[in-house]
Amino acid sequence: MVSAVGVDLAGSPRNWTGLCHLDEMLRCEALKVHRDEEIIDFIEERSPSIVAIDAPLTPPREGYAKSMRECDRV
Repeated sequence: MVSAVGVDLAGSPRNWTGLCHLDEMLRCEALKVHRDEEIIDFIEERSPSIVAIDAPLTPPREGYAKSMRECDRV
């Protein structure tokens, strides 16, 4: 049987990252976290067959290096 974890990454460290685990019996567990370590622990503890990650495609408005190329911001 297959189990899966879905990760909806936040676009900013101030926002929540959503996690969801769907087990072999189709039971769903969902929670919100802030830290990368919490994401890793959640996935490792459940050992899913599949991990699906939804990541934002837009760079954060702050915190980017001034040397970042213009094409990276488009």
